[in-house]
Amino acid sequence: MPTRHLLLALSVVFVWGTNFVVIRWGLNGLPRPTAPWRKQTGFGVLVPVFGMSASALLLGEPLPIWKLGAAALVMCGLAVIVCWPLWQAARTRNRQAISPGA
Repeated sequence: MPTRHLLLALSVVFVWGTNFVVIRWGLNGLPRPTAPWRKQTGFGVLVPVFGMSASALLLGEPLPIWKLGAAALVMCGLAVIVCWPLWQAARTRNRQAISPGA
């Protein structure tokens, strides 16, 4: 791996890691959530990556990296499910534009 790419990857890791530290510092002065569990669960389900990390930090639970990876896989899967029909429709339109007689 080129040195430039390695430094870029390390800088992303550093920024991502300090993000959670700063969020935790900001949440230290806040009281525990009083919202019903249904609303907290709904937020965590609708926005898996940020919902899970914010819920874990608010509730004082540990947040291992595998949970973030699993949530990122869920988001990628949802993105593929949403974007696949759009991609197929665009592909069909492009094929028709290239060969109108077919």
